[in-house]
Amino acid sequence: MAASWIAQFLRGRRGGDDHAIDGGRAVGAVGTALAPLRAPGLLDARTREFMALAIAVSHGCASSITLHTIAVRAAGASEAELAEAMGAAMELSASPAYAKSSQLARDSDRNRPLWL
Repeated sequence: MAASWIAQFLRGRRGGDDHAIDGGRAVGAVGTALAPLRAPGLLDARTREFMALAIAVSHGCASSITLHTIAVRAAGASEAELAEAMGAAMELSASPAYAKSSQLARDSDRNRPLWL
């Protein structure tokens, strides 16, 4: 499956320029390649959209936040649930960001914390 995904992703490049990716085609290729993972399973569509929204928020991807906000509303989420999910995503994203930035700050200054 990985080889198929990579081939489809690379087809999303435009004009043969290795550094220019046509985002729409690339996202479409990823969506096609990962379609089998969206088959009905233990998680319902609403839960999966909440998860996708949380990941989009944690990565700060505006277009994904918009897409998954629309999708989670269409799946029946209330505005209160949506607000709580976004708040939780922001809160839970803060800890790893803080931990990583603290580690990088220590490493960049001969293991001295930035705030000392």
